[in-house]
Amino acid sequence: MKKIIAFLTAVVLFIPTVFMLNAYYAGQIAKAGNSLCYVYASEKNNSPEAIARVLDEETVLLLGSSELPYYNEKSHPMVVTNNGNSDFNIMELGVAYNQSLSHAINAGALAPYIENKKIVLNLSPQWFTSEHLAPEAFASVFSDRMFELFMSNTGISSETKQKVVERCKQLMSTNERGINLIKDYEELYLKGKTRDVIKEISVNISEFKNGIQSQRKLLQLLPIDKLSKTEVDHAKTKKVKFAEINFQQLMDVSAEQGKAQCTNNDFYINSSYWEQYIAPVLQERKNSQKNMSYCHSPEYDDLKLFLTVCDEVDLDVMLINIPVHGYWYDYTGFPKEDRERYYQKIRNIADDYDAELLDLSMHEYTPYFLKDIMHLGWKGWVYLDEGIYNFYKENS
Repeated sequence: MKKIIAFLTAVVLFIPTVFMLNAYYAGQIAKAGNSLCYVYASEKNNSPEAIARVLDEETVLLLGSSELPYYNEKSHPMVVTNNGNSDFNIMELGVAYNQSLSHAINAGALAPYIENKKIVLNLSPQWFTSEHLAPEAFASVFSDRMFELFMSNTGISSETKQKVVERCKQLMSTNERGINLIKDYEELYLKGKTRDVIKEISVNISEFKNGIQSQRKLLQLLPIDKLSKTEVDHAKTKKVKFAEINFQQLMDVSAEQGKAQCTNNDFYINSSYWEQYIAPVLQERKNSQKNMSYCHSPEYDDLKLFLTVCDEVDLDVMLINIPVHGYWYDYTGFPKEDRERYYQKIRNIADDYDAELLDLSMHEYTPYFLKDIMHLGWKGWVYLDEGIYNFYKENS
């Protein structure tokens, strides 16, 4: 009894501090406004409340992975929107190892805050391997807070939640803490069981502490108080009107930038990336992918789960069919027929779920579409900027 009293006393003293800290960080993050859209950080995965404050009618949520950061491209949304100072913005969410399953959770968690009911998933072909994600990789992008919001969303059916729970258990197989947390929420939201009061309070406090820590780290990445007042005022005068963007001109500028940054190889690959990652292994990579395939992967079922979640919470979805790097994949021997089958499988899934598809698979050999052998580059971002904006304008 004494232990319980001591615990409850600590809780009573701790809760006001938690709420004050949460309110402080929330207020500070709010000052960053739409610039939060273009911050690439794992802390965003753990800060759904911060994202919710920015998701307005003029902001579309773009889910992706390691292609999202700004790599000095003039066509990146961060540059195109003057770091969020625009009448239309793209909220980027995702880091390396985010794939369809973790984004199904994100979509279900954030759905109540998506005012325009539109969501975009940028598909990386490299997600669709037979080996799929390592448990440690999935655990690195699993957000306790997003999962709790997903499970508490009454718009998602129990059947779909159970499928997501089972997949999470499979992909969290080596993480005891993660497995236990998933089971706790399964019991709470799917089996009608209740946790004892002490455990419930402990879990909630832990979530609040993790959320505050994520917001504190996120705050350090935001462009707040880093510019002089003159610079801030000058930036604010450059309000971007997205409808007035000349995308052909932006494409020409992107081609010039790409050409200037790809000078030491014939594959249209960024020079520094080539020198660091490709040149040292060039000969051994020749024909090294002759037996590779993207046609058989658990990722397809995870993508269908993502689309099911979006359907149940009434989100309009656009999938983006990103191409592989044609010149490089030819060099490594990755079968072209297999690549075409992969693209067609994505088209079929989009049709089956009545999702819009921005099909860019014809750009395997478009110079400067990718910056390296897999990540979006100079021209690639132009297609996404325009494609996502056109998707936003539909029925709006």
